[in-house]
Amino acid sequence: MSTSKGKLLDQVRNTIRLKGLSYNTEKTYIRWIKDYIIFNKKSHPKELEESHLKNWLIWLVNKRNVSASTQNQALCAVLFLYRNVLEKTDFFIHDLVWSKKPKRIPIVLSKDEINQLLHHISPKYQLHFRLLYGAGLRSSELLRLRIGDIDLENNQLLVRSGKGNSDRYTLLPQSLIPDIQKRMEQVEKVHSKDVARGYGMALLPFALHKKFGNSAKSLKWQFLFPSRVIGKDP
Repeated sequence: MSTSKGKLLDQVRNTIRLKGLSYNTEKTYIRWIKDYIIFNKKSHPKELEESHLKNWLIWLVNKRNVSASTQNQALCAVLFLYRNVLEKTDFFIHDLVWSKKPKRIPIVLSKDEINQLLHHISPKYQLHFRLLYGAGLRSSELLRLRIGDIDLENNQLLVRSGKGNSDRYTLLPQSLIPDIQKRMEQVEKVHSKDVARGYGMALLPFALHKKFGNSAKSLKWQFLFPSRVIGKDP
């Protein structure tokens, strides 16, 4: 089953990328589909029925204590498999018992508490956390920031492929501009060294590297927080 499972998961990946879904969605769907297959003793999903899926979803609630949103995420992953990969467009699950978790009031930190948290963060990560808080970014959005997404003149950031795979602008706190300028200068120095060594190519969205050629080496496409080591895009 391991070989056929590998082929099946490759099909899932290819279909997700063909539909332009995010890499985070890809990882999440693959994880849930693997879990579904393992729960059913590594049987091929083609051999399974609605009852198998329902039993797995109920097990997630009873044994893993997942929330309704997590249960729904798992369901969406497996339905994607059946409807888009295995081409069972009429596959559906009826009368599912949804997880019921009590609603809790979210904890909102005061300004003093935020300042205390930031004060205890390592200096090398100060800019990361201040940007997360000051610009209202998710961690994945922070790590995807490129030099060309930063508009210092208008104090704003362009967030690409955020939640819902949509783009948006967000405010850039003026207090962070000096640190960001310093960071951009550091990235430029590292990038120049990488290019001299034959590296420095950044992955461009929508395969733009085929259209614009060597523009993948331009500074504007480089990440504001690059990896410490040369890496291969997954």
